[in-house]
Order: sequence, then C-alpha cells, then structure tokens
Amino acid sequence: MSELDLVVFDLAGTTVEDRGQVTDAFTGALATLGLSVTPEQLSAVRGSSKRQAILQLVPDGPDRARYAETAYVSFVVWP
Repeated sequence: MSELDLVVFDLAGTTVEDRGQVTDAFTGALATLGLSVTPEQLSAVRGSSKRQAILQLVPDGPDRARYAETAYVSFVVWP
C-alpha cells in the first residue's frame, strides 16, 4: 500500500454537524447580488462543488460568470 499524501473531507454534514451555516452562507452570498433562493433551489444543488452550485443559482445573462464569482468570494469569506 502506498503512503497517503493528502486527504480532503467535505466537512459540513460529513464530519461536522451542519446547523444551517452552509445554507446561511449561500443565502447571504447570493443576497449580496440581490438574489433570493428557496430551500428547494438549495436542495437541488446539494453535493455540487460550492462554486458550481452558486453558478447554477445565478440566473443566465451576459454577466452570469462574473456575478457567480462575486457571490462565491462572498460565500468563502462569509462570517
């Protein structure tokens, strides 16, 4: 067996109890763009990478990628 170099866990809900912090961070990050999301919309993107989930929640348009990146940065630094 080879030696491991790195192990990565998706902590929220896997190794640490999630008490809504991830949902709050998604909601808050999207709110910075003036967007609101429903629990059903959030549930539909569960398991996706956070960056991809946010992209899916930002409406189509010419600035979609830029808006999604802005929301992602806000998500990452959410208090």
